Amino acid sequence: MPRLYYIPNMTARIPTIDMDDAFTRIGNSHSILNNQTIIERHHRAYADATGIKEQFILTQNNLKQFKKLFGPPEFSYQSEYREYVWFQQFEGVHLALFTGEHGTAYEVVSDQTHEEFSQDSITGEIVARFLTDLTERLHHKDQ
Repeated sequence: MPRLYYIPNMTARIPTIDMDDAFTRIGNSHSILNNQTIIERHHRAYADATGIKEQFILTQNNLKQFKKLFGPPEFSYQSEYREYVWFQQFEGVHLALFTGEHGTAYEVVSDQTHEEFSQDSITGEIVARFLTDLTERLHHKDQ
């Protein structure tokens, strides 16, 4: 007679928290589009058909891809849509990645003021490298 083995569910349960708690955990953050370096890169790098495809890869719903790349999200919360959140560090810059039905957005978690962040080209260059690296990683996950 065959033996039956219990195999535990290997998917981690994602904590769902309320929106106020989510924003407390995220802290002070700035949308990367506020940074002039990112805006300038956006216009240069995404001006042709290949760039438009890369932009779509970065901004589509990346829930499955992020789970494969980064593991389970830190938490999720409900706004207009369910948001799943990951924290990542890249070259000393801390980022919050949000994805769900609405698509994907990125923010830099920082103590800088909005004005300081807008003028910080070093952070902008690091985030540009992060997005370039992430585009390649997401592209490889799709193949």
